[in-house]
Amino acid sequence: MSVLKYGNTTISPTPVVTIERQLVGSPDGAMQGLRETWRLAGEVFGANPGAIATAYQALETAFAVAGSDLVLYADDGVTVRHSLIGSQTLNGVKVTRPISFPKGEGAELATLRSWSVELSAVKLLAGAPSATAWGEVTTALSTDAQGQVRITVSGRYQGPGAAAAAAAAKVSGKLIENEDVRTNADTQEVSFTYQYTDASAGRTCISWVETVAIEDALSEFVWRRPLGQSPIQQSTVLGIARAVQSGEAVGRSSYVNPAALLYSSANLKSKRVTRRSPRLTKGGTATEYPISWEYVFEFAATPSTLYPGVPPT
Repeated sequence: MSVLKYGNTTISPTPVVTIERQLVGSPDGAMQGLRETWRLAGEVFGANPGAIATAYQALETAFAVAGSDLVLYADDGVTVRHSLIGSQTLNGVKVTRPISFPKGEGAELATLRSWSVELSAVKLLAGAPSATAWGEVTTALSTDAQGQVRITVSGRYQGPGAAAAAAAAKVSGKLIENEDVRTNADTQEVSFTYQYTDASAGRTCISWVETVAIEDALSEFVWRRPLGQSPIQQSTVLGIARAVQSGEAVGRSSYVNPAALLYSSANLKSKRVTRRSPRLTKGGTATEYPISWEYVFEFAATPSTLYPGVPPT
């Protein structure tokens, strides 16, 4: 899990972090800076209302101080993924929307407290873009429930160099999902949206579901009607017990290994593993490799209950 720090305070649990970037400057000339806005949304938990209050009051104290550095680290707490360093900005890091508590229903203030805050700063550009194009570009990052990191770059440029500026806004080294570029030759305006998946920052296994179904060994029986009497039940033989282990998974850039056998191979009656074709992205790269499996076991007596395994990371 990523680690987020504001100044000397580690924000835990790590909230959802959304980063938006916009070029700033004269619309009739070169852009001078880049406004970067961080929107944080998270929850604090506690064993009782008092502990919850202590947790969110600590957040209020931390974000009451403007100008601290804001850094998002990787899982190791050392590698920097994104940062807003006050010394590298025009006027320091500002809290543009103070910490708020947008929810009040359900378990709020009983077991948890939801919160949000917005911080922003302007970074100076090392070199202004071509004066032949002006406009703006926004980069948004989001993480879905399966851990996929998605990047959306959108914006608009106008002027003789608009097409070149729009092309320069593309992100290299990422898996492109969609690309939408619209050009108006009369106004020399180009609007664009690029959508990517950051495979390097996401999980290898996008989704994983496994089920274990057990059929008990039960005595088979028949109904017999003796002459002049009511039917009676008579047991015959003991039925076979079965267990079915099945599941499916989707790998990001290749097929993941199917689940290992939960029961001994000596009881294995059938084994089937199916791999389906992956999806092709806009950039012509294969992604989302689906695989499914089904193992059938037979036993003389009802087997012990085993539970599905955990997915790979």
